Amino acid sequence: MERKYGIGLDIGIGSVGYAVISKTNAYDARIEDLGARIFSSGENVKSRASNAQERRSYRGVRRLIRRRKHRKSRVKKFFLKIKMINEIQLKIWQEHGGNQNVLHTRIKGLTEKLTPEEILDCIIHICNHRGYRNFYEEDDTNSNSAADKKEAQKIAEGLKGFDEIYYSGNYRSVADMIVNDEAFKTGTAFVDYRNHDKSERYILIKREVLKGYVTTNS
Repeated sequence: MERKYGIGLDIGIGSVGYAVISKTNAYDARIEDLGARIFSSGENVKSRASNAQERRSYRGVRRLIRRRKHRKSRVKKFFLKIKMINEIQLKIWQEHGGNQNVLHTRIKGLTEKLTPEEILDCIIHICNHRGYRNFYEEDDTNSNSAADKKEAQKIAEGLKGFDEIYYSGNYRSVADMIVNDEAFKTGTAFVDYRNHDKSERYILIKREVLKGYVTTNS
């Protein structure tokens, strides 16, 4: 009678265990071979993080830069289309490199008339720093993993931190908050509103606030 073979695998992140079993019936089964193969686990030895996770992180950064560049190009094309700025003005603006302290320009626009170039600076800055928006609210409510719950808690704390600063300070806009609140000040003339891995401060600026500001003040 012909023998039939079966293979069992135990797959881990750094090894694969295997067993080969053969039989002709239920009473003469035997193990033909068994063992394990050890290989690199695909983890960074120092950080213990997955190499695939690190690669995804790098791809995410590249994707973010590419999308910001694309949004900037679309804004400039739109300004040309509506004739708010012409090719010569745009070329001079590009050679100048734009406004390096655009947050102050955004505050200036609350009470003063801005030039087309200044408006372009502000719109591009808002497009490239659009604030936090939760795209996965329904998924978050159904998630039970510890990592997802920890991330959800971190996000909730970041949004709460923004509310506490923004509304308690009675700021006129997000730019007004960033420039004038102590939470964002540094030892230089420039403020720091980005969240850093080693920083205790974690604040998420709400996109709905930025959208509301643009809508009501446009």
